[in-house]
Amino acid sequence: NPFSAEFDRLGYGRVEIFTKPGTDKYRGQTFFNFNDESLNSRSPFAAVRAPFQSRRYGGNLSGPVSARKASFFFDFQRSETDDNQDINAVVLDPLLAPVPFITTVLTPQRRTTFSPRLDFQLNQTNTLVARYSYERTRRENGGVGGFNLPERAFDTNNTQQTVQLTETAIINRKVVNE
Repeated sequence: NPFSAEFDRLGYGRVEIFTKPGTDKYRGQTFFNFNDESLNSRSPFAAVRAPFQSRRYGGNLSGPVSARKASFFFDFQRSETDDNQDINAVVLDPLLAPVPFITTVLTPQRRTTFSPRLDFQLNQTNTLVARYSYERTRRENGGVGGFNLPERAFDTNNTQQTVQLTETAIINRKVVNE
């Protein structure tokens, strides 16, 4: 069901795989992505190449809490983008004469997410899953660009936290109740 209240976004193309808790090994991975203006072309609407930098990093770790009974999973991601917007407008000078106004405004964005999860097998057919998810997004100088001058800029901060507790019961080979 792509509209299930269990998920925060539409679930088209989602595949869910049920596994038993209690993995026997620790597993993890990390990543780091980097990009800056030297790797990109100049905007045709800007006189000079504007500063830009994007950094994305994170990782996850999973492992046993109790052999064949309980396991954990922890995921962390951080995205830092120092983006920019070109302004190409016509403004009035002090003598009320139209003059071109061309500039670039930095529009930094930051996004942090982490989500721990604990799976516990209650018995042969029942599993309990506890999840917590935290997401914080910050954006500066939104709403500028094109004909919108820097005076129209605004900042946004959003925080979202989700706590989920799910019990899954395998009734028979073809029926699962969650």
